This record gives sequence, structure tokens and C-alpha cells, in this order.
Amino acid sequence: MILVGVGQRLQEERLRQGFSLDEIEEETKIRKYYLQALEEEKYHVLPPQVYATGFVKRYSKFLGLDEAEFAYRFKLEAYSEQEEEQITQVTEPLEPINKVVLPWGNIIAGIIFLVIAIWIGNYIVGYLADRGAQEDQPQLPGIQQPVEQTPAPNEEQKEAPPPSATPVALLELKTTQPCWLLVMVDGETQFTGTLPAGEERVFEGKESIYIKAGNAGGLDITFNGEKQEPLGATGEVKEREFTAE
Repeated sequence: MILVGVGQRLQEERLRQGFSLDEIEEETKIRKYYLQALEEEKYHVLPPQVYATGFVKRYSKFLGLDEAEFAYRFKLEAYSEQEEEQITQVTEPLEPINKVVLPWGNIIAGIIFLVIAIWIGNYIVGYLADRGAQEDQPQLPGIQQPVEQTPAPNEEQKEAPPPSATPVALLELKTTQPCWLLVMVDGETQFTGTLPAGEERVFEGKESIYIKAGNAGGLDITFNGEKQEPLGATGEVKEREFTAE
């Protein structure tokens, strides 16, 4: 018995119901490029597993199929080899855990502190020696001995504390129309779902913020205080990544 793949089964059901890929893209908000890759079972061109599985669920649900069953079969077909590789890697012998790890950051900080302490100590010793030499010199009557002016230690030479780590990417989103959104901050998913019109969301990151909108024309975007151009027209599926300078 020859088992039909998930992609072929989706394609057959779509054709049986008389839908084109363009119509499926419009209804499900999944790019035609990904729909075609699913039907042709070119799983390597799909986005990460969590998003690709979501595509399969949404596509099969639209066609009236069992989305849970198709998602399960899709994972077996597309990612079973990856799971086997992960299991193989875990069973490989690990490196010895008695390896000595030196705290290089603390060592460098200690060396810098020691250098500063030695420099201050030498400065104080030299200052006291000069004052003692001046006091030992005899004072001649009628002649005022010049007094050397020793500059005070320069406080600016002390190291300033490092600035605190603060987010360098700030993205503000406001929906003018209902819009499906996917938001990933520094590589981690922070939000996915549909926002109604008039909803506002703020996301902060240190490196990058990636968004994908199902209704690009219904979204106002402000990045680091600057108003951004619309991602696209109403009803278009668009994506963009904002990176910190």
C-alpha cells in the first residue's frame, strides 16, 4: 500500500474543491510560495517547524480536513530525521565535566584594580617624600623658600562604571484594521495572533525585532521613535526585520 504524503493529499483536496493557490493565499494569508512548497513536499524551504506546522493546520482546516491529524503526519514526514539526529547527538560521549573554567572577566578586573592601586600607592609615597624633603630644608632669614605645588590626584583617571544594559530596539505597533501578527524579539516568539482595530502593542529588544503581518495596510509602525512606512497594502501579507544600529 502506497501512503500519500501530506502535500499531495492537500493538493488533491484543493483541486477537488476547485480552489487555486491564489485563492488559498487570500483566504489563509499564507504566502503562495509556502503553499506550493507544502504541496510539492519541499519541506526544506519552509520556515522553522513551529510556523510550518501552523501553515499545515491552517491550510487543512480551510479545506475541511482534520488539522490535528495532518499536523502530526507533517511532523513525521518533515522532521523525523532531525529528531533522530538530535537523539544520536545526545547519545554521543560528553566532554569531561571536571574541566577547569577560569573566570577571565574577574581576573582582568582584578588586574586592572591592582594596577590602579599600585599607581595610587606610588603617587602617595612620592608625595609624602617630597613634603618631607621640603620640611628638612633650612629656611634662610629674609628669603622665602618656594613651595612646589603638587597637583591633586586626577579623579578623571578613575574608571567610570560601565553603562547599564538597556534595550536598543523599541517597536510600537498600532492596528487601524484587524490584523494577524507574528512578532519575534531577538529570535524568540513574543506574540502571535489577531489584533482588533485600535489595538496598541510595544516590543523591546537588544538586537532585532521581526514582524509578519497578515494585513500590512492595517498596521502603523514606529521604530525607535521614528514613524515607518506601511509594510504594504490592505490585505497583503508582509514581513520585515528591524535591527538595532
